[in-house]
Amino acid sequence: MIRSIKLLSLMLIGLMFITSMTKADESAVTFGVRQHSNSIIINNLPFGNGDIGYGIGYQFSDASGSWEIMAEYSPNPSGTSNTVDYVVIPQLNLIFRDGGWLVGLGFLKPYVRDSIDGGGWENIYWQAILGIRVPFSAVQLDIKAYYVVDNFGDISRFDFADIEFGAWLNYLF
Repeated sequence: MIRSIKLLSLMLIGLMFITSMTKADESAVTFGVRQHSNSIIINNLPFGNGDIGYGIGYQFSDASGSWEIMAEYSPNPSGTSNTVDYVVIPQLNLIFRDGGWLVGLGFLKPYVRDSIDGGGWENIYWQAILGIRVPFSAVQLDIKAYYVVDNFGDISRFDFADIEFGAWLNYLF
């Protein structure tokens, strides 16, 4: 719990640093897809390998990074139970940019809808994000890799099979 508070504090300090350097350059509405994995580290999420989530979000950006507020919907995940109808995953990410490279940290709190007990909110999970951005005038394409953990101590159990991938199309305004 203390580590989670420290990491959240670091993310907020990063936001203050980013916004104090320059004024906001742009905002974007983003739409995308994410391919989930059946993680060996996280047992509570009902994803099977290859399950797809569809997302929408908002990005507030400046010259060095951005905040992303997103929500993802994953219908009928094929993981641990056949009784899960869908998963909704709100998330907040802090992304730093260097040229076309993206690196970031975020947290998410999934809501799992189960046809037997009605479902509920899961624990907070953390995700490390690495990606590239390809700009096309008022539209940008982000290709990202995600590594989700519930405790940063689990990062030592890293497995390439647990990496998730996503593609997001950002419309700048």
